[in-house]
Amino acid sequence: MDSSPFRATPLGGAGENYSSDCRTVEEVCAPEAHVRVYNLQEAVKMTSLAHQLKRLALPQSDPSLLSRSRVASVLFNPKDAASMDRSTIYALGCTGLDELLGIEPAFAEFQETLFSQASEVNQKLDKDISLFLTRLSPYFLLKPALKCLEWLVHRFHIHLYNQDSLIACVLPFHETKVFVRVIQLLKIPDPTHRWHWLHALQKPGVPLARGTLLTHCYKDLGFMDFICTLVTKSVEAYAQSVHDGKCAQLRVIFSFYSATIVPSLEAVEKVTDSIIAKLLPYLQLGLKSELLDYKAATYMIVCQLAVKVVMQPELLDSLARQVSRSVTRAPVLTSEGLSCLIILLQNQKKSVIGQKTFQYLCEVPSLVSTLQCIAASYDISPLLHYFLPKLTNVVITQNDDLGNEDSQGASYCRLLKSVIENLPLSTDLANTVAR
Repeated sequence: MDSSPFRATPLGGAGENYSSDCRTVEEVCAPEAHVRVYNLQEAVKMTSLAHQLKRLALPQSDPSLLSRSRVASVLFNPKDAASMDRSTIYALGCTGLDELLGIEPAFAEFQETLFSQASEVNQKLDKDISLFLTRLSPYFLLKPALKCLEWLVHRFHIHLYNQDSLIACVLPFHETKVFVRVIQLLKIPDPTHRWHWLHALQKPGVPLARGTLLTHCYKDLGFMDFICTLVTKSVEAYAQSVHDGKCAQLRVIFSFYSATIVPSLEAVEKVTDSIIAKLLPYLQLGLKSELLDYKAATYMIVCQLAVKVVMQPELLDSLARQVSRSVTRAPVLTSEGLSCLIILLQNQKKSVIGQKTFQYLCEVPSLVSTLQCIAASYDISPLLHYFLPKLTNVVITQNDDLGNEDSQGASYCRLLKSVIENLPLSTDLANTVAR
């Protein structure tokens, strides 16, 4: 028997046996931990359910629609708007439409749909509203446009039902006070709402800062897609107004497009594959478009991508091919297209670009004269390092065909001679030709 005076005595007193009650820390904490986890899971479920119910809630369930003390309005104070009856707002909207028709006859198709007292809610309504707002966007800052919006807000509650279309209409004017006035009509307090990030503008009534717009553009690819889609919808809406590659109504849209996407790409720390994948379909549309401003805006975006990221060979070859082909289809933008190609080649591996790009360049009538003008201010050697070796090789391989002035070989030979005589060649390029 151990008689040591230092023998441990249980804290509960001599003779008490605690062995059966002893538990590990895990066992002691487990029941309470399970309760906490269970409660947390239930809370998450309830929160998630609440958000889902909010999303499913119809706009007409908004209590403000049942109240006449305050009415959503673009032009008037909410209390003043509440004192006006529908016929007054309708007359105002029709006046605005008549004034718009004096500027743009294309709005005539909406007289019997959106601007009719007898118009009914149907499945075509959202489509009509979306098209109208798309066409209205270039004229948004005009008073007639605001009169039309006033009627649509009053009659169809577009600030609740058609938020995406309404924001697309006004977003190019995000630095104006009237933009904020429209944003203040939206119900976007829910943090999960797509447009909640604009909620901070509503109370102070301040315009959307350019920096905030750009940051949201590269952080939220859904919003970047929204901007690109805004452009394609505008192009489609004004397809009948395009003449000789120009459409005056769309200038503000293309300006907003390039002024948003280009600096967003410049500001983002890394251009990810996801960003490239999101932009690529729209770049292809822009390069194929007959609209000169759309094509020019696309050139700017391609240049910024080329500066910012090292492209995969397939992507680089595809973009170089499409840019060079677009130059053959838009002689007015030859300088812009070739400049874009120079920047693309300057920052990427030229060896992966295929023969198609070379063939398209040979089809540009003013190739040498345009490059000569560009060379007066910029280094054109990136393009020449790709183009000249291929041209020299073609001339050599088609040597037997040079005697025929009308042959393709003779055409290549004349082009090579023009390049050598008119464009500045570095020592290595001159040696390439000499060999």
